[in-house]
Amino acid sequence: MGDQICKMLIFVNGPNDRRVWFHNPYGFYTSKSAYSWLLLKQVGFVPHKLFWKTIWKLKTLPKICVFSWRVGHELLPTNVKILSIHQAFKECLRCGAKVETLIHTLQDCPTTRAILVLSGLDNKLLVRDYSCWIDWIKDVMRVFYMKAVANFIMMLWNSWYNRNNYVFRGKEDEVRVIWDRAKTLCQDFRIHNLVNKPVLPITPACKT
Repeated sequence: MGDQICKMLIFVNGPNDRRVWFHNPYGFYTSKSAYSWLLLKQVGFVPHKLFWKTIWKLKTLPKICVFSWRVGHELLPTNVKILSIHQAFKECLRCGAKVETLIHTLQDCPTTRAILVLSGLDNKLLVRDYSCWIDWIKDVMRVFYMKAVANFIMMLWNSWYNRNNYVFRGKEDEVRVIWDRAKTLCQDFRIHNLVNKPVLPITPACKT
């Protein structure tokens, strides 16, 4: 690194050197940007930066993007998550597994696994062991294109909705019904965007 620095060209008429803070777009330090950087570093923004950028660009319902954000931070109230807050049971009520983690709920539970198989998900993405959900969805993003990723997360949202129906109402839909509901919701969203005009008209902006 020292050799690289010594090889840098110094321009006589160039700009003066100055210190730059890389964690805001303006290049200068503020306590707010420092706290934001520390917070994002703590929740894992830096190693998963591409994932966070991708989920907000998905052409899907806003609640699905928020669902992805909550899942990426492992904030969904699974039984293991609830147990860390107060005394409760940690078993999966649907299949009787010893622990209901997020990766179990959205990948390993038999009902969810049947939905994933029906959707045609690559078997390599089903049999591989993942310690956290975000590593699994990043592998999915390496295989699928943007539209397929949006459909995939929509399907996971419907699986989570079905899980809540079983936990709180004692009712669970069949696998084919859940898959058809997710597919219809994706299709209706795209048709709505093509047919209806936006609320605010798109006006050209002059940018320099």
